[in-house]
Amino acid sequence: MIKRIIVVFLIAGILIVSSVTSAAGTDALVKVVPASIDASVGDEFTVEVVVDPAGADVYGVQYDLVFDPAVLQVVNQTAGDFLSQDGANTIEVVNRFNNTAGKLEYGETRMGVEGGVTDPGVLTRITFRVVGDHGSNLKLEDVIVSNPEAQPLDISVEDGVCLVGGNTPGATLTATQTGGTSIPIPTVTVTGTATTVVTATTTPPATSTTPEKTGTPVATPVHTEEPESTPAATTTPNTPGFGLVIAGIGIMMIAYAFKRRI
Repeated sequence: MIKRIIVVFLIAGILIVSSVTSAAGTDALVKVVPASIDASVGDEFTVEVVVDPAGADVYGVQYDLVFDPAVLQVVNQTAGDFLSQDGANTIEVVNRFNNTAGKLEYGETRMGVEGGVTDPGVLTRITFRVVGDHGSNLKLEDVIVSNPEAQPLDISVEDGVCLVGGNTPGATLTATQTGGTSIPIPTVTVTGTATTVVTATTTPPATSTTPEKTGTPVATPVHTEEPESTPAATTTPNTPGFGLVIAGIGIMMIAYAFKRRI
């Protein structure tokens, strides 16, 4: 009889740990849809920023999206119905873009309700105009998905890419932000900071004997080539805890049963 009890506890502990570990590996997903689009100079196209909560309760979302301003210019950025899919009121904490820096910012939260949403949906729609003849990445940065307690959830992110006439992006993009702005969702304060690394160089004349006027050096951006394929998702893992505690209790009960048997 004792052997049967021991086997039952062992099986229960293994199943609990496995289920908790499996749940910990499921993250909310924020992605650009479509992941890849091919356009021509002068075209306008629209992409969506889609959120899949993966069963989590989502109350607010914010992101930055970086693009190459020499290739793309933003026409507009409009809200979708992801956070208002059940009829709840929402408020845009921030909705702006900078076609000089090549950056969009967006933040939205639910208002007047206690719970969040759990079904996937479109957070925003962004329309671009193509002005350059090479591709541009559509890179999501500083993404935060929060629950009704204003706690950030674990997320995965999938970026997008725009090809122009089949041409791929030529360099990794990093927008320059002037003046940090905190975006609460709904009470979380987040400050995103991103900078462009530049190397200033000046080349003096080879045989000049007359001093040249000192000028401001021209900044030369340092570029890093990226592969043509769509960037892979970045996942932040969870750490299981409750299941391991239950399994430990089961093992202690097994040890106690053996001791009494002896």
